Amino acid sequence: MEQVLTILIADDNPSDRILLKAILSQFGHKVISAVDGQDAIDKFDPQLIQLVCLDIKMPRKDGWEAALEIQQRAGELFVPIIFLSGITDPIALSNCLRIGGTDFISKPYSPALITTKLNAIVRLLVMQKTLEEQRDAMALYNEKLLHEQDVAKIVYENITHSNCLKDPALSTMHYGTHTFNGDVILAAYKPNGGMHILLGDFTGHGLSAAIGALPLADIFFDWTKKGFLMRQIIPEINARLKGILPPNMFCSAAFIDIKVNNKSIEVWNGGLPDLLFFSQAEDKPIRFSSKNLPLGVLPPDVFECQIDPMSFVPGDRLMVFSDGVYEASDLSGQMFCHSVLNPLYQGEIDAAHSVGWFVVVK
Repeated sequence: MEQVLTILIADDNPSDRILLKAILSQFGHKVISAVDGQDAIDKFDPQLIQLVCLDIKMPRKDGWEAALEIQQRAGELFVPIIFLSGITDPIALSNCLRIGGTDFISKPYSPALITTKLNAIVRLLVMQKTLEEQRDAMALYNEKLLHEQDVAKIVYENITHSNCLKDPALSTMHYGTHTFNGDVILAAYKPNGGMHILLGDFTGHGLSAAIGALPLADIFFDWTKKGFLMRQIIPEINARLKGILPPNMFCSAAFIDIKVNNKSIEVWNGGLPDLLFFSQAEDKPIRFSSKNLPLGVLPPDVFECQIDPMSFVPGDRLMVFSDGVYEASDLSGQMFCHSVLNPLYQGEIDAAHSVGWFVVVK
C-alpha cells in the first residue's frame, strides 16, 4: 500500500474488532477502534479519519444510524464507509449502499479480499482528492476571470467617458454589460458639426479585449476632436491595432460619419453584419455589406478604405449591430437571424419600430 490511511473501525465483537485492526495495521494503516455506533460517532474526526468501517448490528446505535450521523459530520468532505457484517440478507446489504455506504466486507474476514477493497478505496480517495484540487483550481480561475471582467468593465467605462451616446438622435442597446464582452460603442461630435459613430466587436472577452479597446477609443475620440476625417482615422486605428494585437485578435467594426450640413452619411464596414439604412423612399432597407477586413488584420501598406456614401432626410434611420445578434435566440428558441433579421431585411418592420423590434422579440 502506497498510501497510509487513518481508519475508524466500530464493532461490538471484541475478537472481530481486534482481528480487523491487526489486518489493517499489518498494511501500515493507523486504526482507531470504537466499541459501538455511538462510540464511532464520538471518535469520528472528518479532518483526521479517511475511512470508516462499521459493523451493522451494534448496541446504542447500529451501523446504519452511525453512518448517517458520520456523513452529516463529514459535510462536504468525502469519507468512504465500509459496512462489516456476517449476514447475507440482500435487502440488508442493499440498504448499506442506499444510505451512502461505499462497500461492505463479509465476515469472517479474508485478508486478500480486504487488501483488494482497500486498494480500490485508495484509488477512489486519490481520484476524489484530484477532483477536489481541480474544483478548487477552477473556482480560483473563475474568481480571477470575474475579477478581470470587472477590471475590463471599469477600463471600458473609463475609455468611453467622452461618449455622446445620450444624443437624442441615437438609440443604443448593449446586452451583457455586467461583463466586457468585446463590444464597444463609441460616438463623438465633430468640430464642424455632425458626429462620428463606431461599433466595434473585438475577438475574445474580458481584459484581453479591453486592452484592444484602449487605443481604439483613444484614437477615435482624440482624432475626431481634432477634426480628422473618417478616412484618416480608420487607417490609424488599423495600424495601431495591427502593431499591438496578437495575430489571433482583431476588431470587426463599422464606422459611420454623419454630415449634418449636406445631410449625408459615409459608412465603412469591416467584418460586421450588414448595416440597414431605412429610407422613407424605399420599401426595404438598404444594406451596407462588409467590403473591408476587420481592423488589425492587414498591415498599413496594404490597408484600404472602401466607403459607401448615402444621403438622408429627417426620419430616415440607420441600424448597426454586431454578430451577437446572429448568435442570439428569441424566446421560442429560434435564431435571431431567422425570426428577427429576416423580417427587417424584407421590410416587414417599419423604420420607426425597427429598434423596438429587437427588444420585443427577445
